[in-house]
Amino acid sequence: MIRRSVLAVAVAGLAACGGGSTAPDPVTNVTVAAPASTLVAGRTMQLSATALNASGSVLTGRAIAWSSSNQSLATVSPSGLVTAVGEGSVTISAVADGQSGAITLATRYPYPNVSGFYTGAMSFIDIPRGSYTAAATVTLSQPDRMTGTLTGDASAAVTIGGTSSSLRGLYDATVDTLGQVRFYLGAPKTNVTTWTFLGIYNANNGTILGNHALGTVGQAPITGGFSLVRASSNVQILAQGAAVRPDDLLSLLGRPLGK
Repeated sequence: MIRRSVLAVAVAGLAACGGGSTAPDPVTNVTVAAPASTLVAGRTMQLSATALNASGSVLTGRAIAWSSSNQSLATVSPSGLVTAVGEGSVTISAVADGQSGAITLATRYPYPNVSGFYTGAMSFIDIPRGSYTAAATVTLSQPDRMTGTLTGDASAAVTIGGTSSSLRGLYDATVDTLGQVRFYLGAPKTNVTTWTFLGIYNANNGTILGNHALGTVGQAPITGGFSLVRASSNVQILAQGAAVRPDDLLSLLGRPLGK
C-alpha cells in the first residue's frame, strides 16, 4: 500500500509539471536590417532578420523564410542574400513562426539612362564670337544599361560668313557610371583627324554639357564647349547637307591642315 501511494504521488507530480517540458516563447515581431538602402544591379547585399517576443527580447534559433516582392528587380536566397537584377523599388520580407518583417530597397542599373535625341549649340574658344554659328544633333541609344556602350547618330553644322559645312556620324560612344559621355563625331577614326566630344550627363534636366576638340594629328586642336538638351527619346536625326570630312570643317574654321 505504501509503494502504491508513493507511485501515485510521483505520477501526479509529473502530470502537474507537464512532463518537465515548457512551450517555446512565441514570436510576436520580426525586424529586417540592411547595410544600405540602394543596391546596384549585378551586386549582392546580405540582410539580417531578428525574431522578437512580446517583451522585445531576441529569440534565437528560429527558422527564417525570405521572399522578394518582385524577382525581376531583386532575388533573395534562403540565407537573406539579396541580388539586384533590375531597376526600381522592391520589398524583401522575412517570416518567422508566422510573423513577418520587411524592408524596402531601391535597385538601379550601374549606368545612367542617357538614351534620347539631343539638340544644342557649340562654341569655339579661338574663333571670334559672332563670326560663326555651330549646332549639333545627337541620338544616343543604350542597348544594355549593364554596360556603358552607346550607339546612335550625330551631325554638326558650322556656318562662317555665309559658307556652311556639315558632318555626320557617331562612333566609339560610351557613358561611365558617373554619367560622363564620350563620343566621336564624323567617320570612324583614320588617325588623321578626330572630333572628340566629352561631357557630363545631368539626369535632373536631361542635358549633356562639356567640351569638344577638332584637329589633325600633330597640330593643336580647335577646342570649345557644347550644350546638348534631350528633346525626346523617340525622335530620330534628320540631318541635312552632304557629309564632309573633319578636314573640311577645319578649313572652314581657318585652321591650316598639317600633313
